[in-house]
Amino acid sequence: MSGFSPNWLALREQADHRSRAPHLAFKIAAKLAGFVNARIVDLGCGTGSNLRALAPILSNDQYWHLVDYSDDLLAHARILLREWADYAETTSEGMTLYFDEKIIHVRFSNFDLKDGITGLLTPRPDLVTSSAFFDLISEDWIKTMAAEIAKQNILFHTVLSYDGRIQWFPSHHLDQPVQEAFNKDQQSDKGFGPASGPESTNVLIKAFENQGYNCETADTPWIIHRNDEPDLLQALGTGIGEAVTTKLPIADMQEWTSALEQRRSVLIGHRDLYACPPDEL
Repeated sequence: MSGFSPNWLALREQADHRSRAPHLAFKIAAKLAGFVNARIVDLGCGTGSNLRALAPILSNDQYWHLVDYSDDLLAHARILLREWADYAETTSEGMTLYFDEKIIHVRFSNFDLKDGITGLLTPRPDLVTSSAFFDLISEDWIKTMAAEIAKQNILFHTVLSYDGRIQWFPSHHLDQPVQEAFNKDQQSDKGFGPASGPESTNVLIKAFENQGYNCETADTPWIIHRNDEPDLLQALGTGIGEAVTTKLPIADMQEWTSALEQRRSVLIGHRDLYACPPDEL
């Protein structure tokens, strides 16, 4: 499953990278420093943004398995990773990237995650990670995933899961009903059953704690200013409006949408999560 365009992922990448929780990322880096060749599986990888954000702080030798259901996004990932690296070479499995002093081996898989992740855990990875993914996923799927990861004592890290908060400036009297309708839409079926939506981080925490894992979260909101990122701010407003256009009166949606031009900034709430086996947080 992947419902995102390369253009949208490119538009949001800068905001994604600056919003991540660095202290959680450095905890993971410290943990993985003990592995000669760190193995990482990236679920719903899109165009490889998660690798570009995390790989620079990990150990010098890394093996990434990028997984997505979209051939188009995987093709864009190859292009963007080649442009990002200092040097890249094609291999039988994918490519090897040379970035600073790091050697990053990358494998690409078109994989339908609806079937679960069992087939992605051989050979055993040291870390399973994802970005902006689990708010689209059902609670049952998350529970099963957490159990599979815990069976092998694998580290888990996900970033930028939407948490239901939207704060516009200046505000508008229709912001609250639009937000409520959008959050309800976020819990509709995105291909994995009823999505966990804004509750995704809480669902993840419960699923991993039930497996005996320790969990740590961080508040990682987007804060978007029109003066800095006008296209992203406008795209967010347009996307939210499109998602709820049939759920509210037409006149209300026309009024709310027409007010987008006056918005100067928006906060979109997200949370990051790091989960690890007992006594390893």
